[in-house]
Amino acid sequence: SSRPRSVSLSMKQSRAFSEAKQPIIEKKLRERLSPTSIDVEDISGGCGAMFRINIASPHFKGQSLVKQHRMVYDILKE
Repeated sequence: SSRPRSVSLSMKQSRAFSEAKQPIIEKKLRERLSPTSIDVEDISGGCGAMFRINIASPHFKGQSLVKQHRMVYDILKE
């Protein structure tokens, strides 16, 4: 189908994400993946320690779920 693939993952804050906040995460993903839908939710009670990300992007087409996750992690690691 021509519908963009969707990936859902949770990210725990690590050294790489220590400065990341919800709007920054969303901005980085929008710039690099041109998502058709995106939802970034702080699931750590507001402290920014863990996020749930649901994202659909045409860049995921033909990519395995592992590669989709890796794409997201690599973008946020930068």
